[in-house]
Amino acid sequence: MEERDRQRTILRPVSYSGIGLHSGEELSLTFQPAQPDTGVIFQRVDLPGKPEVPARIEWVTGTSQATSIGRGGAEVMITEHVLAAIYGLGVDNLLVELDSSEPPVGDGSPLVFAQLLQKAGIASQGVPRQYKEIASPVHLIENGVALFALPSDSLRISFLIEYEHPMLRSQFASFDIDPETFLTELAPARTYCFLDWAQELRRKNLVRGGSLENAIVVGPEGILNPTPLRFPNEFVRHKVVDLLGDLA
Repeated sequence: MEERDRQRTILRPVSYSGIGLHSGEELSLTFQPAQPDTGVIFQRVDLPGKPEVPARIEWVTGTSQATSIGRGGAEVMITEHVLAAIYGLGVDNLLVELDSSEPPVGDGSPLVFAQLLQKAGIASQGVPRQYKEIASPVHLIENGVALFALPSDSLRISFLIEYEHPMLRSQFASFDIDPETFLTELAPARTYCFLDWAQELRRKNLVRGGSLENAIVVGPEGILNPTPLRFPNEFVRHKVVDLLGDLA
């Protein structure tokens, strides 16, 4: 059995604290090692009994603006960046402890979570990985979005975005997903929004922790952030990140 076919976890617990995107409050996240065949489990340590929510499709509770999961009254919002970092670095088994309903937003990319996993150290557990394969092409077209999945011996994500905006028309990116590619080409890509979207969310009392430090904001005349883009096509790269997190 090749090393890439063995399950992996981290060597030691690691923690990170930062602002929550929606709450605007200081929040904490801790990655804990987990036994083989555990998968990824979120744990709400701030709630009585410290309930656990497995990162599985059957526990998805919402997909508006971000992906939320929940079980037994415990909910975790905005899971995709954390999950993208875990999956992108090839970690199979992990306990993610949270003291709130959302993880810290970091800089709006999964980079801080990927660096945290690297700091913890990633180790083989000697147990074979279980793979899911697509036997034949499938597709979904809904609300102007088209998703196609094709059989392959590896995971490759290709993404096209199109907007009717003078500053952001069309971008395309395609990546084979492996730890090195994820760290260098995808993890630094930040989330983005248009200014009118952000203003509407603020009116709904959401994204209270949102700022130019944790998102790219596009106004009518251009990008409002004082710092340059990390990639010319950073927008579509972040969409690859989001899709990877949801697949995870």
